[in-house]
Amino acid sequence: MSFRAIAIGLLLAVGISVFGYFNDWIMQQAFLATNLIPICVFGVLVLALVVLYPLLLMFKKKGLSPAEWCVITALMLVACVIPGPGLMWHFSNSLVTPHREQAVNPGWRKQNLLGYAPKVMLTDTGQKTQDTPYGKNYDIVVGGFRAGMPGSRIDIKQVPWGAWRRTLTFWLPLLGLSFVSGISLVRIVHQQWSQRERLRYPLAYVASEMIHGWAPDEQGVFRNKKFWLGFLVPVVILLVNGYVKWNTKSIEIPLHVYLESQLGAKWPIIRNVPGIWWILNPEIFFSAVGFAYFVSSDISFSIGINGIVFAAAFLPLYIAGIDISGAGMEGGNYNHLMFGAYLGIGLVIFYTGRKFYATVLAKALCIPSKEPAESNIVWACRIALATAAGMVLILVFVAGLNLLLAILYVMLIGLTYVVLTRINVETGLFMIQPGWAAAGVLLGLLGFAAIGPNMLIIVGILCTVIAVDPIVSLMPLAANAIKLGQSENIAPNRLSRWMVVAVLLALVTGVLGTITVQYTYGVAGRYGWADSVAKQPFSMLQRNLQKLPPDPGEGESFSFAAIAPSNKFLSSAAIGLVLVTVLSILRLRYTWWPIHPVLFLVWGTFPGYILGASFLLGWLIKTGVTTFGGGKSYRSARPFFIGLIAGEFAAAIFWVLVGMTYYLVEDMAGPVFRILPA
Repeated sequence: MSFRAIAIGLLLAVGISVFGYFNDWIMQQAFLATNLIPICVFGVLVLALVVLYPLLLMFKKKGLSPAEWCVITALMLVACVIPGPGLMWHFSNSLVTPHREQAVNPGWRKQNLLGYAPKVMLTDTGQKTQDTPYGKNYDIVVGGFRAGMPGSRIDIKQVPWGAWRRTLTFWLPLLGLSFVSGISLVRIVHQQWSQRERLRYPLAYVASEMIHGWAPDEQGVFRNKKFWLGFLVPVVILLVNGYVKWNTKSIEIPLHVYLESQLGAKWPIIRNVPGIWWILNPEIFFSAVGFAYFVSSDISFSIGINGIVFAAAFLPLYIAGIDISGAGMEGGNYNHLMFGAYLGIGLVIFYTGRKFYATVLAKALCIPSKEPAESNIVWACRIALATAAGMVLILVFVAGLNLLLAILYVMLIGLTYVVLTRINVETGLFMIQPGWAAAGVLLGLLGFAAIGPNMLIIVGILCTVIAVDPIVSLMPLAANAIKLGQSENIAPNRLSRWMVVAVLLALVTGVLGTITVQYTYGVAGRYGWADSVAKQPFSMLQRNLQKLPPDPGEGESFSFAAIAPSNKFLSSAAIGLVLVTVLSILRLRYTWWPIHPVLFLVWGTFPGYILGASFLLGWLIKTGVTTFGGGKSYRSARPFFIGLIAGEFAAAIFWVLVGMTYYLVEDMAGPVFRILPA
């Protein structure tokens, strides 16, 4: 861990966090960090190692060592949680948009929805008077945010920071504690998963192979002709297809198969299946095909058929009139089923490593234990517990959330990210969405009468800011970073400390930089989903207010006496839990069992729909190679599939650079060619 590696990594981490939103929504280029293999990391890695490094060799210059590349990549990875859907795509809107909606929506004003939210969780629009009913600073705080401040030059001084000071003082420590807790949790589970369960970490494996790509004596993958064959396939296809955006008369090499119009016309009922367009119009992504080759066949097969299985399960229930739809943040039968599946896999994770986890927890609490445990892991557990407790205290004493609800919320968020991490490091799936939210789980488990409107809106806003779309989340990124560091014998404890520094630095600079950009250019018309997300907690509250008891003053705070679990919630969650648990038992007991429980963790989700066909293709290729060529042929073909992944990123970073150059020259966004799904 050299000084220059840490300095470069931190500098690039800050650059990613500050520049990400500007690239995505002002320059309107290919998104830099919208999945767990972000272009701004893997694309830069391919560009540096495949293109720049050979030039250094030609001039006999010594570049960065593999260990330094691992450190730089690790620090860049953890920063990617900040600029995209992980946080800054929606963070600012979530704190400003409710003020605007209260001003323009008569229904909100009639029920005074904004009055239920703690002031510390939203921006401050100033004192309200008869002449300024929405706050004396409303026009600057809200109007400037939406339309932009006068002038077009980015200037941090023109932002009304006084309106943001109170809420950022709440959110930044809360988010910072969650990041530290997440990295600490990764340190604990990583030792169990990597050393005892031998999980594959496909993303870290591919990154490590590229970092060592120029190793001597043909050990490096870049010295293998099969790599370059695989590399050229996506490069040629995606360069041709990208050129179509600039010259519409050019040819395009199809990567889609369109079946929905024909099958939908013949069997119209299938159009009622959520996501059927993606299921019946599959698209091939080379990276997904490549990662599918490196995981066990039951995993790639299960991900590959997830959409088909979901449609087959949905249609009979739909015909029978059984509602399995989802309802977003509030939850529904589908969302509760997904929660049960996540709970089930969480229990399987704990059961599989119960001895190790129990020992670490006991030693962290200074309880004597005969089993050994590394002191670094024990301290990671203590930090995780302390930061989780810190989050609870902030929620209770600053936001005013009930203690039980605060504890349950932190536990649900922990479950979400631990399972997301497990899915990623075991399956190589680089886009994952859980399909459920903590607010919906708490509503189903406790009931609105018990939670009350004041507590519900707090939980809703927390869900919106912290976990509305964890398609880019810290823990999977950190897990792959630590695994990558281990390939160069970098001590996980040292690397983790610098990862904490990188993500906290990226958090502060990313928040301040993005808000500055938003007040310069405005957000109106740029990303409508962020506004819709900001309204979700209040829309949920509005629909539930009619359930309040008639007596004035009742139902405003948490009530143990009013707890009433929903039967639909319990039954749906139980089904999900049983499905995952049974599949896990069968897979552990029978080596020939062909279905992995990941099937029920991704079905019905956007990533499952859009990546299923590519994983199925990877499974078919791997099955053919191993069936007709055996293990030797499988190992021999690995460079080709690393080339597929690297080639897709090379094409992606090429079009990013083309778009940036066009914007800098013309001062306007040019045609956009987004290669990876987002």
